[in-house]
Amino acid sequence: MTSLKRAWLGVALALCVAPASAAIVDAKAERPAPWVATIWHSAKCPTGFDAYAKVKVVGLKDRSGMLRVELYPDTKEDFVVNMLSRVEVPTPAGDPTICIALPKPGRYAITVHHDRNTNNKFDLFTDGFGFSNNPHIGFSLPKVDKVAFDAPAGITSLEVDVHYMFGGRPKKHNGLHK
Repeated sequence: MTSLKRAWLGVALALCVAPASAAIVDAKAERPAPWVATIWHSAKCPTGFDAYAKVKVVGLKDRSGMLRVELYPDTKEDFVVNMLSRVEVPTPAGDPTICIALPKPGRYAITVHHDRNTNNKFDLFTDGFGFSNNPHIGFSLPKVDKVAFDAPAGITSLEVDVHYMFGGRPKKHNGLHK
């Protein structure tokens, strides 16, 4: 197995530990009840929060399936394990911008999953993924300190590049990546 394939396999295995559902209840969390287990079905920002992350998703291979943007705490123990919230939308045309509410200003990490066949699992050979701060992807999941970002009150804008094991990124001239 080539080193590149081992790297993708490591990332895929790490992403598989992420919850398949957003039905999350965190008894220790100090956040309003509507925050827990929230799936926003709209790319518009919800109201009633002090901080938001607007995530521009670039490099989608096609427009099939679902696009999921997930929010995690910035700790090593919680990254891709204890999801705070998810925005889930059918994969839109162009390079979509997705707004996700944050429980409060602070430090967070974001993952993006392009679930091309809508099976609610990460498929190593077909699905795409990306992380906030677009870290280098090596033999395993990137370290949370490479992915975490600071979000003050208001809107924090991010751009996440989506990667695929096979097929790479679409070429700019094919109309999918603008």
